[in-house]
Amino acid sequence: METCVGGTVSRMLLHNYFCNLVNQVYKILPMREQESKTLDRYIWRLSAEIIGGAAMVPALGEDSYYASLLNILQYLRDHCMEDSVEQTKQLVFEGIGLCEKLRNRYVNPRIEEIGPETAGD
Repeated sequence: METCVGGTVSRMLLHNYFCNLVNQVYKILPMREQESKTLDRYIWRLSAEIIGGAAMVPALGEDSYYASLLNILQYLRDHCMEDSVEQTKQLVFEGIGLCEKLRNRYVNPRIEEIGPETAGD
């Protein structure tokens, strides 16, 4: 994929990034369960990283999954401590699903094209 500086990023780099992003999104859940005082700052830093990624790889900035992930993080930052742990859990797992869809879209684009029913063929 092309970057804003004229270089490219490999599929392996994107794979590793989206796998790491799953872990970072998941980390929100135990922080919420423990009512961590640093949760707001953690989600802000994660959002900043994702926004920076969209600036570095412009195609990501136009992806609806990427936008949905940012929207979920913004909501969690603003409302996480007001919502129940169960509601936070639902949004965290939705965010993880978006990370996995992004990984499939950019690392294994053929999976997106043929659909999950035939991906194992």
